[in-house]
Amino acid sequence: MAPSGEAVQPRHPLEVPGITARTIVSYLYLEEICSVRAASRGCSYQYESIGGAARCRVRAASRERFWAHAVQVEGNRRRRLARLDGTGVGGYFESCAGLDRGRGGLARLGDKGVEGEIKRDVRRTFASRSFFAPDVAGGGQDLLADVLVALAKANAETSYCQGMNLVAGALLEVHVRGGTLDDVPLEPTNGVLKRRAQRRTFWLVAALADGAHPAELGRRRRKARDNRLELSELWRPGMPQLKLRVFQFDRLVSAHLPRLRAHFRDIGLAPDVLASQWFFTVFAYVVPIAWLPRLWDACFHDGWKAVYRLSLALLSAAVDELCRMSLDAAGKYLRDRDGLATKVLATFGSVEGLVAASCGEFKVSRKTLGGLAEQFGFALLEERCVLSRGESDQPPGESWLCLLYTSDAADDTPCVDLGGRRI
Repeated sequence: MAPSGEAVQPRHPLEVPGITARTIVSYLYLEEICSVRAASRGCSYQYESIGGAARCRVRAASRERFWAHAVQVEGNRRRRLARLDGTGVGGYFESCAGLDRGRGGLARLGDKGVEGEIKRDVRRTFASRSFFAPDVAGGGQDLLADVLVALAKANAETSYCQGMNLVAGALLEVHVRGGTLDDVPLEPTNGVLKRRAQRRTFWLVAALADGAHPAELGRRRRKARDNRLELSELWRPGMPQLKLRVFQFDRLVSAHLPRLRAHFRDIGLAPDVLASQWFFTVFAYVVPIAWLPRLWDACFHDGWKAVYRLSLALLSAAVDELCRMSLDAAGKYLRDRDGLATKVLATFGSVEGLVAASCGEFKVSRKTLGGLAEQFGFALLEERCVLSRGESDQPPGESWLCLLYTSDAADDTPCVDLGGRRI
């Protein structure tokens, strides 16, 4: 019996004597399969229309299932597990995280290599939130460390990229809190529920990183389309799609906010500054964390067109201020989460107003993005031809170099500056 005044941990039916860790893993694996398939049936009708996630309010209790359906977690998991020989299928996350070989958590990580990167980044991930309070055994930092280690092991080509910690950290807390990110005291959570949150976060981030399989697209009744973000193309070494995303966003800003784009060109602010701060973390770095569930409803359902729409809406709220700023002031302002949030609330009233404005005022379609992708291909070919002849006369502010942060640049700061180091 617990001592007087001490919180009693809620007991899950599986947390009884005689139930092994392997049994718990098997139970969670079967639960995931059933819940995802049920979610696919329940979400298809309500949210399959274009922009449905933006127009329909997703209830917090349904958010986890909605996200799993939107990014096609079941198909991604099926393809990954099909590569295995049948052993360890149910415990794939535990195997990748090293939990089947001993205790997990932050303390077991080394100080060098990928583990060192994860260890440093976890310690400063949403450090002001109670869920990620340091030195709490089995707390948010330990749970996030296990998820990031598993993602690095499961995706050898991508491994770990700074920025993944913010995406995975926010998703992990959403799963623990039941679909919201309200920073209120949490009720004591048992080990089974924590492991369930870890597994769901792992599979969701893995699906966000991957693109749709051609066979999966071919099974759709309507015209094949894939709205997933394919974040691995930004996270893996070389960042293959970074230039494309910067090019598309630069052209969209020129079309929808020409005065702001002209000012950015005049002061030498390259469009890749926003890409490194906003796109790598899907807004987790630039907006209050409590807004993320609502923004991610749209991003996970509609993909890059929702990301661009929301980016344009965020910029439109501060056009007048930005057009009066110098290069240094504008860069600092775009990294100021509180200042930008205050301006957004003054302009749109709420995060719901921001999402509605992004859909109603900024037209970004898959056809538009496809046309810009073709333009990018021709522009890239022309640039290579010019460089091969040694005739480059690229004007200031049009550089495709990406401003990112590195661990050594941010070790001594309480929060990470994604625009701190030119690589």
